[in-house]
Amino acid sequence: MDVLTKSDMARSYAAKIMILLTDGKPNKARITSSQTYPELCQTCPPRVDAIAATQDAHNLGIRIYTLSVGANADVPFMEQLAQIGGGEHFHAEGSVEAYKQQLQDIFQKLGGKRPLMLIQ
Repeated sequence: MDVLTKSDMARSYAAKIMILLTDGKPNKARITSSQTYPELCQTCPPRVDAIAATQDAHNLGIRIYTLSVGANADVPFMEQLAQIGGGEHFHAEGSVEAYKQQLQDIFQKLGGKRPLMLIQ
């Protein structure tokens, strides 16, 4: 978030977009990054923190697209994060060849989702 909003590379006139690529099973939180939690815990700090981080990013004007990967991905959680982040969720799984093609298709779609912003 800092790179997009506070760093020397941040451009105030540019659209802010993040792509979250994961299995959707958070196991570490920002404040307790040295502690690992069970990946399916619904109320553990990592899951709560992932929701808070997504809301923090959205509040800074960053749109979040989520991409869950793998047959065991937590798709509903990733859909929830995309909704909070004002983005959209995508999912890929299957054989290596199918997975490769799905990711290529998804990133093609994501490339077309960049908002058009006219500036002076």
